[in-house]
Amino acid sequence: MSNLPEDILDALLDGSIEYTKAKAIAQIPKLNKRVDFLEQAIAQNWSLSEIRQRISEKKAAASTPNTESNNYKERFTAATTKLRKSRIWSDPKKRKLLEKLLAQLETLTVE
Repeated sequence: MSNLPEDILDALLDGSIEYTKAKAIAQIPKLNKRVDFLEQAIAQNWSLSEIRQRISEKKAAASTPNTESNNYKERFTAATTKLRKSRIWSDPKKRKLLEKLLAQLETLTVE
């Protein structure tokens, strides 16, 4: 287990994801892409076969230039789902940062 990246290991240890899924996701080399993928996999409860299929699709898309799309709504949903389950609320420093980010989000939605 120790050969898994820290972000994957954390999710595995807190019970958010099974070992076989964690091993598959650990194949994603770039940290930010791996974290986003991990959050989506947990939030949407993807099966191992879905995870493997999506990883192979991402590899195929990566080999084709300019096909990467940023699905902001999915990422936001995944992030908020993870935040709800997180222990971030009991950490004063993280909570303060979260409050700052939340204020920025609220400012964005004011018309």
